[in-house]
Amino acid sequence: MINDIIETIVTPRLAALDTIGILGGLVNTVYRDEEREGLSPVRLSYPVGCGVSGAECWQNKRYLALTPDSSKISVAFAELLSNYYPPSNHPRTLDTVWRVRYYFWANLAKMGVSDCSIPFAILEQWRNALMFQADGTPYDGVSTSGNVLSALTVEEPSRVWGKWTFGQNQGLFMYPYAWAAIDLDIKATYNPDCIPAYVPSIEIKCITV
Repeated sequence: MINDIIETIVTPRLAALDTIGILGGLVNTVYRDEEREGLSPVRLSYPVGCGVSGAECWQNKRYLALTPDSSKISVAFAELLSNYYPPSNHPRTLDTVWRVRYYFWANLAKMGVSDCSIPFAILEQWRNALMFQADGTPYDGVSTSGNVLSALTVEEPSRVWGKWTFGQNQGLFMYPYAWAAIDLDIKATYNPDCIPAYVPSIEIKCITV
């Protein structure tokens, strides 16, 4: 459900902002071994959208789509950190809370910003886009909300972005570039009877043994 919430609620809110260039949803981390002549291979890692297939990832170089570089005005994507199920106040409803981190990387020069950090007005744009209250989305009978917890902007970049290879490149986090990471809780309250039944898109065939 969290992917549906992000795609139907959060992504359109961020996409409407002119400060967002390349926008991804939830990502997985993929790994690639790079051969080096006479040396051991180096394992590289990249954030890739969870809907990207293996063929798209490697054959079409989709693994580079969310990697910051000087040609992009900005990059934004999300990572699921955890989820839990708090006690519900009503016997016929369930609550689920997902802790999500949104990563934002900005090319300040392309934004016309001469500051060494993301201006407060832009950071507030992003924070506000992540705060929401919605009913009936992504399914009828589901109430969802987004609550921003914190925003990181001054931490050592490698400690925040270091799981991906580019996160070790200090040059991508010095002027004219800047970054922010915003943590939020996304909560869904729902009656389990209102969730659509899963119907496989490919017929499941049983094998008799």
